[in-house]
Amino acid sequence: MKSNQNSYSNPKKGNIFYFTGLVIFVFILIFNGTFFRIRPEEDIPTLDWLILARLLSSAIGFLVGLVLLIKANPRIKFGSAVLIFFLLSTIISAINTPYPTIVIGYALLLFGASVLVFGLVQSASNINQLKEIEWIWFITVAICVIKDALTSVIHPAPEIGGEVVRLGMSTTHANQISLLAGLVFWLSFRETKAKVIFWFLRIAMFFIILGAISRVGITAFLLGGITYYFLRLKNFNQKAVYTLTLLSGIITFLLATSLYPQLGEKIILYAKRGQTQAELAHFTGRTDIWKQVLSQVSESPLIGHGYGITRFTLKPTSWNYQPPHAHNEFLEALFCTGIVGLIPLVLLYLYNLKWLGYFYQLKNIFSSELALHASAVMVMFLVSTFFEARISVRLLPFQPLFFFYLLLLDREKEFTILKVKER
Repeated sequence: MKSNQNSYSNPKKGNIFYFTGLVIFVFILIFNGTFFRIRPEEDIPTLDWLILARLLSSAIGFLVGLVLLIKANPRIKFGSAVLIFFLLSTIISAINTPYPTIVIGYALLLFGASVLVFGLVQSASNINQLKEIEWIWFITVAICVIKDALTSVIHPAPEIGGEVVRLGMSTTHANQISLLAGLVFWLSFRETKAKVIFWFLRIAMFFIILGAISRVGITAFLLGGITYYFLRLKNFNQKAVYTLTLLSGIITFLLATSLYPQLGEKIILYAKRGQTQAELAHFTGRTDIWKQVLSQVSESPLIGHGYGITRFTLKPTSWNYQPPHAHNEFLEALFCTGIVGLIPLVLLYLYNLKWLGYFYQLKNIFSSELALHASAVMVMFLVSTFFEARISVRLLPFQPLFFFYLLLLDREKEFTILKVKER
């Protein structure tokens, strides 16, 4: 039993391809997930050093991931099969688009990152290695978020149309930095001795979320946290007390805002961001974007208008606004990749919901830490799907994390067998 435990608890040593894969993984996250320069959204992308770096890192990632997959000799299971179909849909969408080169370029970026994550997950021989992959995503993105937040503070975006200045608008985007900060916050709860440092990190992420004033980001952050602590409790009595305490807190908050209208007004003023009631009623113009998307879907319902180029193919809304994406995960997939891409995307989300539906089973296989992280992350992604597009858009730090948890599920039986051998 002791020899089995040692063979399954120590990370691989001397595997140059695995180590190279982790290094390339960091470069992919940095080149695609942090601020380097801003181009006007209406400009057609042209090759420069950053695009070249993105393509090169994804190409190397694809090759390294392929080598790791060949060595691991994996069986294609449900999650990986659906992921392959989704990736193929991004390539197929280039058939019926006025910008095939750009679409293929964006698709290759996603392909490279996805194959690399696939290879890293499949080549992991123990839980510690899986945690190592998650840790690298966590620490890399945390540094990028802090760097982008500081850049936004030093060089804030100008106030436009009476709306308040939001953290992140001069770098990546307030909604993006808010969701990333929320993900980093909940992923920071892990088994570590550096508890004080991690609390400083959580405080930083919390203020970044507040500064970004993203209603979607804040909602995702709160619901992700509620899920995390609910699943962390061990028995029914603790869960019942937690639920009652949560409901009592909500009622107390509502009573406080009714007794002290000034408090409620400040919260409403913060959440409104200087917007009118009409803008809020239309979800900051999202309803007009959704109508425009649905009106154009019939132009290419099967394979879409081209992956990653919504800002060029979606016509301006009725108020002459050119949206960068559909502001809805599934509408974005339908518009960009058509039904061919929408179906696998829906299946990817449904499959990842297994972390919530079978949490207690999966935590015994993959550890409580990974299962809690995956469950909280999936809830945050689900909240975001209604008003943002995170997986169906061009490569960002979101897809590698989403695919990481997805591909873990494919290895459930393998790690179950390893658990039995350890005993």
